[in-house]
Amino acid sequence: MIKHYFKLMMTSIVKNALNDSLNDSLYDALYNTMSNFLSSSQLSSLYLFSQRFLFCLITVSLVLLTACQSHSPAPVSQIQPKQPVKSNKSSAASPKKSTDKSASRDKLSLPSSYFIQEPIFNTQIRVLEAGEPSANNILLIHGLGAQGADDWQTVIPYLAENFYVTAIDLPGFGQSGSTNALYSPENYARLLNWLVDRQALQNLTVIGHSMGAAIGLKFVADYPENVDKLIMIDSAGMLHRSVIAKHFLRVENLQSQLFDTPFEIDFINTLGNKINKASEWLLETADTLPDLTALLLNTPAARNALFKDKSSLNAALAMINEDFSDEVSRVNIPVHLIWGARDRVAPLRIGQTLEAKLSNAQLHIIANAGHNPMQETPFELKKVLLSAIYQAPILKQPMPKTIGQTNLNCEQKNKHIISGAYKTIVLDGCENVLLKNVTAERLIVTNQSRVRLTNVLLKNPQGNALTIEHSALEGTQVTIKAKQAIALNHAKLDLAAASVSSHSPFVVATGESTSYFSLSESLPLGLSQENRSGVDRDVRWLHGHYLLQQDLSHEDLAP
Repeated sequence: MIKHYFKLMMTSIVKNALNDSLNDSLYDALYNTMSNFLSSSQLSSLYLFSQRFLFCLITVSLVLLTACQSHSPAPVSQIQPKQPVKSNKSSAASPKKSTDKSASRDKLSLPSSYFIQEPIFNTQIRVLEAGEPSANNILLIHGLGAQGADDWQTVIPYLAENFYVTAIDLPGFGQSGSTNALYSPENYARLLNWLVDRQALQNLTVIGHSMGAAIGLKFVADYPENVDKLIMIDSAGMLHRSVIAKHFLRVENLQSQLFDTPFEIDFINTLGNKINKASEWLLETADTLPDLTALLLNTPAARNALFKDKSSLNAALAMINEDFSDEVSRVNIPVHLIWGARDRVAPLRIGQTLEAKLSNAQLHIIANAGHNPMQETPFELKKVLLSAIYQAPILKQPMPKTIGQTNLNCEQKNKHIISGAYKTIVLDGCENVLLKNVTAERLIVTNQSRVRLTNVLLKNPQGNALTIEHSALEGTQVTIKAKQAIALNHAKLDLAAASVSSHSPFVVATGESTSYFSLSESLPLGLSQENRSGVDRDVRWLHGHYLLQQDLSHEDLAP
């Protein structure tokens, strides 16, 4: 019976959230892993729990990877590269670097591919090129999945009409070779820099999808010399890894797909809520334990044991462990963010976070697209993508800073949406409440409330701005300016793209509370985003998990 309901739960997660299916053998592997993880009522040792959490994290990544590979054909060999395909180049081997593109490359009316040896991972990679060599350059970076650069097969033909397009199979993917190296955004960015220098690519527009978008951000931040514009399509990563894991483990929309009677729906809703709370507790508890992931990722022997022939898992774990706070602060070129509104792999929240933190970015939303708009909505993507290539970003207008004079009390309400300007907002026992485009002096969340904030300003120079007691709050694009910013009492706080300006301590905890920050920052009161130029030494990045049994001060954070 337990295994039966586990399979129903996984069916919902994978089918409804990730638009995919799992075979029976993977169901059994997931069940055996999770049942083993949940079977112990007590943690006999720190070592045992750490091992089990690692399996949990790998399981989450496997679900993610299965979704990303859903559009892929039968996997090609990743141990040795295939023989170079025929090319209309004079030589399919390694064309030598030249500062004159037209002298070193012929016009390609159709995509042409060849293999070259690269020095970063020390393997052969497949390079794909198309278009007029004298045209402006576009570099495409693919995401997870066996297809590699072939993910762009619906995009390359129309881009090649007016641009010179270069794409590669990243090491470990497509037809490129595979090694035991760490497939991190940093290492992939080094590879791209070598390729751009070797191919003499200048005035680049870099376009990345999913993991490729995260790699593109890292590349542009570290090697900005030859890049004019960055386009990120449904970027993966960015949020704290436990926030991402919670997203994948959450059970949603189970009853509408699998059950009919009110009794069944009530039972499975209760079960789903318990599963959600259990998964949250497991992840939050695991975050208090020593982290073995970085050690495993950076140890060649461990990589060989865990990731042999599993390039996607290697790359996915390296990506979700990356903190991009510094990168988003250093990218000043125009950035376009293209997102599927129905993306369950990289939720829209990531796009909203990047739009808020990048200084020159615009978010475009494709209504009917999920995580892979190249296959799901190719015509809509073409329209948005070409516009992004030719047009500068239209920056989001800053929200009004006017604080209202009226108070709002919400008691025992569910699925309620609040907008506008207020003085004080009190949410008492309110489930699934959304505050969107709100300004207020103070927000109080209490009595088992669960609240989401999007584009919210809390400003109270005389006192506290945000109080959370025995409740949970998730916020994106949140600005807090107050004498004392946040007060927590047995609370759960998850903020992304937040800017907190306050006297220290900026978080006061009167009862044990858990907080997650993603791509956020703490600034001393009086230093705002508008006047911070030249004084970034006073900014503290907030990207991590904080179990608060005492106050959290600005000085506790690394600059």
